[in-house]
Amino acid sequence: MLQVLGASLGFTMGCTGQMRENKMRKDLTDDFCQGQDTVGFIQDLHPTEPVDALALRTSTYDESLVVSEVAGNCDGIAACPEEPPPEQEGTLDFGTSFYYEPQHVVAYRGDQATIYYTEEELRAFLGTIDTPAEARLLLELAGHRVPCDGESNFKSEDTDYVFYTETGHTCGENLIGHVMRVSAAGEVTEEKDGVVERGQKGCVVGRLPEGLCADAQPPCTSEMAEYMARAAYLEAASVAAFEDLEQELCALGAPEALVSWAARAAREERRHAIHCRALTRQFGGNAAVPRVERGNKRTPLEIARENAREGLTRETFGALIAQHQVVFARDPDVRHIMTTIARDELSHAEFSVALHRYLMSLLDAAERDQVEAERQAALLSFGSSLLQDESTELREQLGLPDGATAQRLFTQLFARTELFEA
Repeated sequence: MLQVLGASLGFTMGCTGQMRENKMRKDLTDDFCQGQDTVGFIQDLHPTEPVDALALRTSTYDESLVVSEVAGNCDGIAACPEEPPPEQEGTLDFGTSFYYEPQHVVAYRGDQATIYYTEEELRAFLGTIDTPAEARLLLELAGHRVPCDGESNFKSEDTDYVFYTETGHTCGENLIGHVMRVSAAGEVTEEKDGVVERGQKGCVVGRLPEGLCADAQPPCTSEMAEYMARAAYLEAASVAAFEDLEQELCALGAPEALVSWAARAAREERRHAIHCRALTRQFGGNAAVPRVERGNKRTPLEIARENAREGLTRETFGALIAQHQVVFARDPDVRHIMTTIARDELSHAEFSVALHRYLMSLLDAAERDQVEAERQAALLSFGSSLLQDESTELREQLGLPDGATAQRLFTQLFARTELFEA
């Protein structure tokens, strides 16, 4: 787990697990995102017939209609962007939610509004693909993400556009890199692909610290041992995460109850790691000891963004999975140990919410928006990887939900947005 194919693709990993070099990008010269963390989907489009404004709208799980993005100028257009209501369900999916929500695009020309429900309709609207934004839009519709990470990710080549994209995730499956070409006619072709990072089984466990090294796991003799070894590794890594938080909260002058809560969580994670190591040995394996490179002191914004990703998302869902294991694990030793772990992880999820509310009180409006964007990105990345099923034997022994059940639990849990309001 957490390995890379350095020989075939030329990736090298630092202790934090970040790519130092990605040779799939070596011929790409430009940053499509221009240094931004996120870029809209309908900006800078040049359709065959000019428009005054565009709106990307999403039909949400509760049957409401949400305006996800606006391009151009709605001034003087009474209907823009909420009207007209859709007459059918769109089939566009730009991957802006952690589960499928149908989308459509509305084009406004004066008082006239046209809704595009399908990819075919949108392609006809665009005509010739003559901007990088149009090429990227087609790639996103094909399920490819263009990463906005400050690195070069595209180039123009005659009338074509060549992009570096990613599919998959490191939770349960593999993160795959691609070099994709989009022609002026809108033809999308793949020129190369390869594994960027190996997926992690058991990745819902615990809160991962900054600076966690990408260490290989010792070979295990069974699927059960491999899973529990990964769980033990992640539980041990969570100790460092909470120890760092305890020190940082103390330095910020946080309430004593919050500081003590972080210290208690570190002790509990250490106990969890010991229990999971014992199970790993029982199943015929050994767990690696995580290495963490402690970094510089973090700002409240940096801590809040990490908490949005690791606490409000990963650890909160991990607490729910632990409860599921208590009820459904067939192995009596797993069920016994998970009873204690589930209780503690629920407390850690509550800690994450309390920490979120404290840190948000220290931030200005723009910084709070960054934290919420981090949480939404984590939901998207994490939630879309949950359909990766383990074997039936492993699921039954450990009490893990199948992919469809995990997706349902995830959706129901994170639909409760009031839990994350500051």
